[in-house]
Amino acid sequence: MIFVCSFCLFALSAPQQILIVEVSKGGEVLGSSLAPLAFTLGNAIGATVGGLPVENGLGYEYTALSGVGFAIIGFILLMFFERKHNS
Repeated sequence: MIFVCSFCLFALSAPQQILIVEVSKGGEVLGSSLAPLAFTLGNAIGATVGGLPVENGLGYEYTALSGVGFAIIGFILLMFFERKHNS
């Protein structure tokens, strides 16, 4: 399972870099350097928010519920991005 997840994240990285370079005209280097920062920041925020149910005594089965909000926010941001850059 770890191999599959790692492969999917690696497969996502190259298209993301290409998209960043295409979208950030004039600031390609800055955009490309901020992509790994965004992954790391997302990992840290996800771990912190995901650990809140365990810290408050709810147990490990409730950690996924904290990710639902992030998934919804990510989907909404994706729709805004697609609407802005495909019109």
